[in-house]
Amino acid sequence: MGKNRRRTTGISPRAGVANIHTPALLQVGALDINHNSEIYWSLTDRKIPVEYVVYPREGHGIAEPAHQRT
Repeated sequence: MGKNRRRTTGISPRAGVANIHTPALLQVGALDINHNSEIYWSLTDRKIPVEYVVYPREGHGIAEPAHQRT
């Protein structure tokens, strides 16, 4: 494993998913290539309530005004 991979693995949300013990809300963009479904399945396998919201046409950030609350 390369140095950069070790560095990014440590800050990945997946690295801390075992520490999540409360209900969670995952809001993701449909075009996001992150591993959001892995986080979802990890939590549901552990019987932690999860609401999984996918925003169409969005990437890593939620940019469309219709998808944002003001």
